[in-house]
Amino acid sequence: MSSLKFEYRDNGIILKTLTPASAERVLMFYKKNSNSFDAYETAKPEGFYTLGFQKRLIAAENESFLKGTQMRYFLFDERFPQDIIGSVSFFNIRRGDFEQCCIGYKIDEEYRHMGYGRRMLELALKIITVDYGIHRVEAYILPANTPSVRLAGQCGFEPEGIAKGYVRMHGEWTDHMRYVYISRYQ
Repeated sequence: MSSLKFEYRDNGIILKTLTPASAERVLMFYKKNSNSFDAYETAKPEGFYTLGFQKRLIAAENESFLKGTQMRYFLFDERFPQDIIGSVSFFNIRRGDFEQCCIGYKIDEEYRHMGYGRRMLELALKIITVDYGIHRVEAYILPANTPSVRLAGQCGFEPEGIAKGYVRMHGEWTDHMRYVYISRYQ
């Protein structure tokens, strides 16, 4: 495993970790897309859509990044690097005989169907497998989230089955499809 890297550039995109100084941009990204993101995510904690919460969240994510337990990269286009286009995160990172993690990703509504999601996931999967030595990446996706299912398939994820009652969303235990990506770089 190589040392931590906070920014990657490839194929016209930038993936980078942010500091609390970027909390206002992150908050705008989440607020702008709250309706579409919230449809496929668990309930947000109280105060999530506040500047103070986002500053604390980014600081906590950076701490986890430095410990190697979680990573979040935000997506930018080199042509307009001030706009957050999406994010990809790796969490539940397990080492030793497992070398696995889970992935979550999202793209701003304005930039969907433009190839950003695929380029982001391809680069992120290369980062987590090559630079950080992760062998297995799992994605849990609501069956109704067809754009995410399609994107996962395009990026090499294979269906592994249904995770019954996987997580409580909107007051109900929901099933998710489990997809897996096995590193082709190791």
